[in-house]
Amino acid sequence: VQIRGRRIREEFWLFRFCFLLHFAWMVVMASVHFALLIRHSLSENYSMQLASDIAAMSILLPAACYFLLQKDGHNFIIPTVILWSYISMEWRLQHPSDRLLEDYGLLVVSSVRQVLWFFIGTVTVLLGPRVLVWICNTYYTIRVIRLGDDST
Repeated sequence: VQIRGRRIREEFWLFRFCFLLHFAWMVVMASVHFALLIRHSLSENYSMQLASDIAAMSILLPAACYFLLQKDGHNFIIPTVILWSYISMEWRLQHPSDRLLEDYGLLVVSSVRQVLWFFIGTVTVLLGPRVLVWICNTYYTIRVIRLGDDST
């Protein structure tokens, strides 16, 4: 049983982890490019740019929730990458550039930061218990192994 468990772990880290990490970044980058496409086509309309940025951030939330709420899998990689992108966006907005403040104003930048904190909290509230249940199930569950049936 231990050899099989070790093989499954090695298989996960060598193959599946790489694809899940790449897929997670593709999801994040697709939403970012969606916002950039709208920003480029509507360069003078700041309200549409802001709306596209918030929509791009909002698209990531259902993606994270989808992978966290699946019953059969324990896929924490995609929601963790999405959480990381939210945290990095919020960190970047802590000290906004002068250009950003000139275009949107401090009130709008602070509002977007609050929206990001909501998204960070939502993903964390879903991710935390899920990881805890997975750890308890993996490391604190007694596995019963039947060696043979003596009745036959």
